[in-house]
Amino acid sequence: MLLTTNEDFLADVQELRNKYGHPMDFNHEHEWLVYSVSEEFKNFNRDEDILGKKYFIPESHLYEFCRYVESGNFDTDISHFYRMTYLNPSCQIASEDDYSRDGFNLRIYPDTTLEDIKNNWPLIRNARDKILGRQSKRKARIENLERDLEILRLKRGGKKAIEIRAIINKDERFSTQKITYQDVPKLISRLLDMAKKNKFKERKKLRRLGVPRKET
Repeated sequence: MLLTTNEDFLADVQELRNKYGHPMDFNHEHEWLVYSVSEEFKNFNRDEDILGKKYFIPESHLYEFCRYVESGNFDTDISHFYRMTYLNPSCQIASEDDYSRDGFNLRIYPDTTLEDIKNNWPLIRNARDKILGRQSKRKARIENLERDLEILRLKRGGKKAIEIRAIINKDERFSTQKITYQDVPKLISRLLDMAKKNKFKERKKLRRLGVPRKET
């Protein structure tokens, strides 16, 4: 909007409009569809892109810039198209043979704010759940997990409870997590119970975002 105070910018926009006959008035959607696939429209988009780069239009504002060039008006509403392209995790990077590479691109711009991401979180969350093949719930952090895993490792290695107590209490990593030998079986039991409750669910076959599932 501030660029409209620049006479050179206004002149460049008007020159582009005059060259291709914009703003255009389409009486029927069919007319727009025919024009949108024409060679003339491709050339217009090319010159429009050149103009955007000349005035350093950031990608996050490119949609509004194009609407202004084409129609003379700014689209100040968050349009359906804009919601589809901005902070929408629709581009997935994934391999059907390697789930460890699952993920998606999220376009972030210099003017993107934390509030923008919060507002788009439902889209991001849904994309994440599709990649995981299940709905993901946030799990509470398990206290002293590293210590308890070390206790289990020592137990599996044949150490007795009194030996485990001595080893753990001498370990600098667990200096604030002292235990008694009576604690050993209780902590192991608690750890195994938590592991059962938080067991990993089987992954569904990956479905790329934006690709409809085939009917069987």
